[in-house]
Amino acid sequence: MQKQSLVHAKAVTATAALSLLLTACGGDDAGSANQAEGDNGGASSADFECGSGESVLSGENVRLVVGTDPGGGYDAYARMIAPLLGEELGAEVVVENQPGAGGLSAVNSMIAGEKDGTNLMIMNATGNISSVLAEVQGASFPVGDLTYIGRVAREPYVVTGAADGPYENWDDVIAAGDSPKIGSTGLGSEAYINGALINELFDLEGEVIAGYDSASEAELGLLTGDIQLFPGNIDSRIKQIESGDAVGLLAIEPEPIEALPDVAAVGDYDLSDDKQELFEAHLALSEIGRPLIGPPGMDEDATADLRGAMRCVFENPELEAAAEQQERPVSYLTGEETEELAKQSASPPDIYVEFLKDAYGL
Repeated sequence: MQKQSLVHAKAVTATAALSLLLTACGGDDAGSANQAEGDNGGASSADFECGSGESVLSGENVRLVVGTDPGGGYDAYARMIAPLLGEELGAEVVVENQPGAGGLSAVNSMIAGEKDGTNLMIMNATGNISSVLAEVQGASFPVGDLTYIGRVAREPYVVTGAADGPYENWDDVIAAGDSPKIGSTGLGSEAYINGALINELFDLEGEVIAGYDSASEAELGLLTGDIQLFPGNIDSRIKQIESGDAVGLLAIEPEPIEALPDVAAVGDYDLSDDKQELFEAHLALSEIGRPLIGPPGMDEDATADLRGAMRCVFENPELEAAAEQQERPVSYLTGEETEELAKQSASPPDIYVEFLKDAYGL
């Protein structure tokens, strides 16, 4: 079916966005992401020797906290990298699940914990940082001051519908003019924010349902017709699409994604200037993805070794094999690169802040 109002994507790609953000933050100065210097001092992650099993954390027990129940994507990524990170550090990295408040409880607990490198978390950046920007109660942590070890993954988001549902493509959704129910995994989740975003960008007037405890529950709701749309990470949605139970309707990206090249992207549509600004601000936040973080002011030697060990983990073919086997794509960024993205996201345009406050009902 021919798309309506198709234009070339005006939003910048993720790679270009990162380049622009880093240039704006200092180009080739000492703060550049191309350097391996930490902001806390002279300790350098470049000095870390892969495979040595030696670090300032050798012999320690390191907690890697997940702000969700076992079994989800964040839990899977944490358990995939934990043993390899432990080998590089010469430490025991133990995954702990601390669900509650969309991960905010775990973030606040981590911030209040030890700053010696033994207290880490894999964070839902889109959900948790958006809560801070919207000034949600209990979300007041300093985004730019967290210690960023590196980005684990950043998967494209895609909106799906049931294969036997009312929509075959995104043009059908726009043309229907109805008020679809949009599934999400709780207030402040990535799915919730993305559901609110597509409402705003396309004037859908849909109802974002925040009552699902997991993506699998939302998927079931899609198949039973309780919801008509569900925005999710491509890695969690692709199996339903490939099985024929669901159809991809829209990639929340500047351009179609490799896994679903025939599915329209937000960037294919001619948005107003305000909506384009909103979309690009959202992309800048979503680019942080799933980062590994520590509390503000973490020990500089531990920070350098953790960043170095993280680099080694993502150079390890064992991780590549595990990611492929589990169908969990990884997209590593250094701690310095991730930190720059986070600092940029902490000062978004007013239009994005107002959107988030409206989404949270504030």
